[in-house]
Amino acid sequence: MSSIRHPRHNYRKTNGFIDPTAQEISEVAAISAPQVASTAQSAAEKTHPGIRDLVSVHRATEDMLEIKGSYFPGLEAMQDFVEKPESYESVRAHVKQLETQHEQEVAQLLDLQTRDYLLSRVDAYHTADSGVDLPEVDMLLDFQTHPGTPELSAMESEYETYRYLHLRALAGWTKRRDELRTKEDSERKERDARFPQSIAEFNTLSSKDVQVRVARFLLATSAEKERMCGQFGWAYRQVKPLEGDFERNADADADALSEFNVVFQADVRRCVREGEARDPRRTTS
Repeated sequence: MSSIRHPRHNYRKTNGFIDPTAQEISEVAAISAPQVASTAQSAAEKTHPGIRDLVSVHRATEDMLEIKGSYFPGLEAMQDFVEKPESYESVRAHVKQLETQHEQEVAQLLDLQTRDYLLSRVDAYHTADSGVDLPEVDMLLDFQTHPGTPELSAMESEYETYRYLHLRALAGWTKRRDELRTKEDSERKERDARFPQSIAEFNTLSSKDVQVRVARFLLATSAEKERMCGQFGWAYRQVKPLEGDFERNADADADALSEFNVVFQADVRRCVREGEARDPRRTTS
């Protein structure tokens, strides 16, 4: 008795691998004539989903190549984008650009899908034999136009996949945009909380409320200044430079003041006037 196990018949001359298509053909050819139709149908049911998926992937690949395949920004544009300073405004503009570009690409994708579907319906119309009146043929044609058909489902899946990939790519940019906005807001609040050290810093304050607050401090009495320093956390060494410039300029003669300082004093008083709370019942005399 030999101890060598013989290989199965299905694996002969295949080096241990079976071609699925060849196997299905051999199974169909090996059966008797009355069973050919039913077995061929089951073999087709096994094969068609795979072929249909390949066709769907091929169509989706062609659509993506037509939409994005020819676009390349160039090395200079890519280098400028990488070297450009990152800020909230730049990232926000980039997010807006991606959203606009995605809307245009989705519109183009839907146009391509509509074209493919109309062509397939025209082909189905021309291949239909009007001389044959079979209920099975009518049912097949009705099934092909149903929203749940594999062709329309593949188009919907292509759109959903494209939409998902866009949202996943956009999520990183929106997260970075929100992080930069929070960071810049925190830096601006911290910067506005500091007392300006010069006239230039006073003029560049981004917050109008902070500018009015500093202007009121410069025009306040000593007691009010001490109270405001404690209220807003201003140290003596922080307020002294700008306070000294304003008091020195206020005591100087008009001829000795530079035009820049005259404008500064006028701006301080204007800020206080604009920031004053006025009684709405009060009429202008």
